[in-house]
Formats: sequence, structure tokens, C-alpha cells
Amino acid sequence: MAAALVVPSLASSLIAQQAASPHEGLWIGFGVGGGYHLSGPPAARGGGAGQVRLGGTVNPWLLVGGELTGWGRDQNQTTALRGNIMGAALVYPAGPAGFVKAGVGLATQSVSLASAGPGRLTDVGVGGALGVGYDLRIADNLFLTATLDFLLQVISDRRDSLALMTIGVTWH
Repeated sequence: MAAALVVPSLASSLIAQQAASPHEGLWIGFGVGGGYHLSGPPAARGGGAGQVRLGGTVNPWLLVGGELTGWGRDQNQTTALRGNIMGAALVYPAGPAGFVKAGVGLATQSVSLASAGPGRLTDVGVGGALGVGYDLRIADNLFLTATLDFLLQVISDRRDSLALMTIGVTWH
């Protein structure tokens, strides 16, 4: 019976805390997770993912800033890295928790072969991203942030896409 009273009380407290936490000022966040190179060879599609974001709050429903999002894989003495360096906007259409985001900027891809000695083949192009995410407030100005991003890269007339899922923290 006590659990029946505690769970609804805790849930309503968390909901009230989320509703009372508009974003303001400067913010910084980072996350780690996994990703899938959607246009890569089938045996080499999965890898690690990460992101770093920094920006400012225009209003409680719009955050703008810069973002570095990347994917990497190390297999058979070959390291492949892909990343986007973008300007990004995060829009919170239904309140301070769930968001959609879009970004545009530079895309990079890099490959190194351990058997070929030191050195790396790197190419740069245009990149963009669309994503969705959720901020769960865990302290006064600290949020646990889960993000699902879809990256598009156009490098040397080749189009590649990646799906990345990260979990991290954001401080406002």
C-alpha cells in the first residue's frame, strides 16, 4: 500500500520539477554511445559515438550553439572516423524536456591503416544532422540527455549517413 502512495507522489514531483526548469543562459553538454554507419560495408557498420555541444539560450524553447558529433570504428588494424562540426539549433516544442534539433556545417572522414605506418587519409565536405532528444533534470542545473541523431555527409561527391544514439549530461 505504501508503494502505491510513494510512486505517484514521486512521479508527480519529477513532472513538476521538469515543468519548472526552463533552459536559460549558457549551456554545455557531452554524450557517449553507439552508432551505425548506414551506408558503410555490412561488416563494418557499428561503432562508438560521441558528441560535445556548447551554446546559449535564445528563449526557454530555443537553444543555439556549436556541436561536434562523431563516430568511430577500429577493426583489423584499420581505424575509421567520421564526424560533423556544425552550428545547431535545439527546439523544445512541448516544454523543457523533449527536443528536436537540426544542424549544418563541415563533415570529415578519416581512415588510418596500422600496416601502412603512421599517417591518416582525411577528407572534408559538407554535413548536416537531424535529431531528437530528451532532457531529464537530475540536479538544479544538470540534465541527463538522451539523443538520437541522423547525420548526412557529402564528401567528394559521395553521400554517407549515420545513425547515432548517445547518453550524456548537459549543464545550464
